[in-house]
Amino acid sequence: MCAELHVSVVSFAGHVDQGEAIFTAAQRETQEEAGFSLDQLRVVEEFKDILQYSVQNQPKVVHYWLAELIKADTPVILSDEHIRYKWGDIEATKHLSGFDNMLPTWDKAYHLLTSAYVSAGVIIYRVKTEVEFLLIQSSGGSRHWMPPKGMGNLPLI
Repeated sequence: MCAELHVSVVSFAGHVDQGEAIFTAAQRETQEEAGFSLDQLRVVEEFKDILQYSVQNQPKVVHYWLAELIKADTPVILSDEHIRYKWGDIEATKHLSGFDNMLPTWDKAYHLLTSAYVSAGVIIYRVKTEVEFLLIQSSGGSRHWMPPKGMGNLPLI
């Protein structure tokens, strides 16, 4: 988990407090950054991904779970760390998230959701007419979630 500000796709990532369980930290970050409590989510038990990489020459390990927003129209309540959000299909999510190391994680989550019936559905997604993932942009001048060249500003909810 990390303390940096970036596009999060619960993928909400944040620090793990001393003595705190990793899944508990993920739940706390989800509540803090998007306003979703665990009772509003259905965790997909078949999915967990762990990414390991370096940030400023320091090793970093991030644990991701997949969870369905039980009521697709539940409002997102952003923290002060974030300035906007967008629901997007898998291709938009992969393109806008800005993290190449997350691409295999997105693919694994999408494959699980579309290759077999899952009665659940932390990467947050909802199903309206198709599977959509939640993207949140940070307010700290993040370089992530830039519109693709030639597309101008993307519509936001």
